[in-house]
Amino acid sequence: MFNRFYLFMLFFVALTGSLAGQERVAYVGGAEPDDNVVSHNFSGIKEVKFELDGGIILVEAVLNNTLQTFILDSGAPGLVLNNFQKKGRKEKISGINGTADAYALTVENFRWAGINYTELAAISMDLSHLESLTKRKISGLIGYELIKDFELLLDYSSQAIQIRRLDTEPAVKSQPLVSFPLYFEDHLPVIEAVIGKEKLRLGLDTGAEINLLDDRLSSRIASVASEPQPFSKIHGVGEDNNSAHIIKVELTKVARAAYRQMEYVLTDFTAINHNSTNIDGILGFPFLSSCKFSIDFKSRKLHVWP
Repeated sequence: MFNRFYLFMLFFVALTGSLAGQERVAYVGGAEPDDNVVSHNFSGIKEVKFELDGGIILVEAVLNNTLQTFILDSGAPGLVLNNFQKKGRKEKISGINGTADAYALTVENFRWAGINYTELAAISMDLSHLESLTKRKISGLIGYELIKDFELLLDYSSQAIQIRRLDTEPAVKSQPLVSFPLYFEDHLPVIEAVIGKEKLRLGLDTGAEINLLDDRLSSRIASVASEPQPFSKIHGVGEDNNSAHIIKVELTKVARAAYRQMEYVLTDFTAINHNSTNIDGILGFPFLSSCKFSIDFKSRKLHVWP
């Protein structure tokens, strides 16, 4: 089952300046479920299409024999349902703006991408923030516990995901252009990057439309970043208001690769790093959509493909 206390960050932001409109980050912190054996019947390779809503990956899945829309979110520990039920063991969720209630439950059957999951531990909570900005029904998040047995190849240009069981042939026959080592902070895949003279640990979140950095880094990377510009209110779990700023970084180095002029939002990471998680930022859509990536959970590598 899920840990008794979760760190949760689910917020949406409206930007001024170079990032226009409203941007979203769906991140659910905390350890992966304890004593939860996910049973599924999938082997081989499968390709599924997804819908891109801004920078958010939307996929279809079957819950309770009904086809519904979910966000594919590598920043979530498992299956998170949008107010599916308000019964079961009550949990306290900690968010970037405070706390909220959630409920632990077990889903008897869940099907996504032709994969059937049985007796799946999940949590249920209010994700209405997603619906209010997407103007559509979002039934929840699909996270680590459902994808940890696979390699996921994300092709944003064709809006397709290749899913490979880790004991089958590679999803891509050619060799990757470059591979980065992956680390894990609980369920969150993390890569090492360098900005200026700072060596950073950045989480990979397919549920994030923007890149984020801990605002404590601001003075340490000031020489390689633009002047911080005010960032509008962050909406999320809780009622506190945290200030945020947006910057453009001259160069972000990841192993042998270099990413120029990437934008980051500086915000308070105290809630994110509250428990055992220790990251300096999050890389989302601007990074993941720049190339064709695959996340290989078994070998713990992030591959970049031609």
